[in-house]
Amino acid sequence: MNLKAGLTNFSDLQVVLNYARQTVDDGSSETTISGIGDTDIRLKLNLWGNDEGPNAFALMPFVTLPTHDDEFGTERDVGGGLIAPFAFDPGHGWSMAVMIEVDVARNAADDGYAWTFLQSVTASHAITGDLGGFLELVNIASNEVDADSEGYFDGGVTYGVNDDLQLDAGFNIGLTRASVDQRWFLGVSFRH
Repeated sequence: MNLKAGLTNFSDLQVVLNYARQTVDDGSSETTISGIGDTDIRLKLNLWGNDEGPNAFALMPFVTLPTHDDEFGTERDVGGGLIAPFAFDPGHGWSMAVMIEVDVARNAADDGYAWTFLQSVTASHAITGDLGGFLELVNIASNEVDADSEGYFDGGVTYGVNDDLQLDAGFNIGLTRASVDQRWFLGVSFRH
């Protein structure tokens, strides 16, 4: 859940709350865990293209608070990072975005911190009426020792119920051995 509060006409404060259900199959058994994940507190600053123009760029510094249930690990250090999304209009009804994200979090050995680098490219287009679709490629790399890169092919649909309410559904399919095999999601966005 991403709770947003507008601070000015070009900035907002966001609190991202997570609930996860994860199934791991190691070949001999299957284990499912679920519970509360970590909480991100973000500040989004639109540097240009705020609600107008053919492109927009923002910076989003964030802090990750270790609010997760013990089933997801006992590490309780604070992390953080910076997200830099750039959106543009290539024409013919398409919308596109590229994003770079840099995170820092406690490493697996619990003896220091590791950097994670995420890059994504997204394309979206109206399907019919208020129904739209999107496709995305994501790469995630880390400087963690022996960490393999993760790659994902994502897609889904969005439906604008009205100017203040949107529904969405989609999938993430892992493309590398280190990736999560698949994720499915449903979402709702509304503003007041």
